[in-house]
Amino acid sequence: MYYLASKGLSFLLHPFHWVLALLLLSVLVRPARLKKSMRIFSLILFMIFGNRAMINTVYRRIEAKPLLQESISPPFEYAVVLGGGFAGLHNGFPDRIQFNDHVNRLTEGMELMGSGKVRKLILSGGEGGLQRDKAAESLLSQAFLTEINWPDSTILTESTSRNTFENARNVKRMLDSLSALAPAIEGPGTRAPVLLITSALHMPRAAACFHRQGIPFVPYPADYQQWEKVSLPLYFFPQLRCFDEWQAIFREWVGTAVYRLKGYIE
Repeated sequence: MYYLASKGLSFLLHPFHWVLALLLLSVLVRPARLKKSMRIFSLILFMIFGNRAMINTVYRRIEAKPLLQESISPPFEYAVVLGGGFAGLHNGFPDRIQFNDHVNRLTEGMELMGSGKVRKLILSGGEGGLQRDKAAESLLSQAFLTEINWPDSTILTESTSRNTFENARNVKRMLDSLSALAPAIEGPGTRAPVLLITSALHMPRAAACFHRQGIPFVPYPADYQQWEKVSLPLYFFPQLRCFDEWQAIFREWVGTAVYRLKGYIE
């Protein structure tokens, strides 16, 4: 029930739906003054939540600074790459794996492996949608790495988690089974064995979940959404893409609050 409610709430947290709802209500209500007020308010919402400069300012405040690869020494034994809906299959192209613009989570892990900063990847993530007949995201990522001749011995998968809490819980079980969290990691020249890779926006909630599970890790934010520079026209002309990005921000804020209420994080 909680899982279904979270997906329904995600729909309600989309600002563009608020704009459409106000416009629809303005058609249904009778008082002319109320109609006008609702339409003006819907326009205001459209201009605010479609403004690239405004959402970019928010990103700059909530996205953590990146961890530079050159600062990683010695290498990490494991990098945990959290799924986020970046991999999937298309019915028209069953012979290939498709990625969206959040695939930077995976490519950062691949780059760290290639440069010797990480020894093994743990791909964590099942199918997070309402349809349970789709392939798990971690297994799709594993299949992609196998197709490009990535060594099987360097890839571990956790394919049953549906949310961030389950990511952390299941990864903890995997690390325990590998005896990867032994106290022997302490001492000169050593570090926590896990590098946690997820979107910069998602990192605070993910980090809180991993802390709660007692996993020693270093955060490695990826998939940054903030722009280095916003052109002048975008201060005045709304972008529809901004509405989806606001939804993601609201989902993180609400998700963090719900996780605290349920005791998933402190």
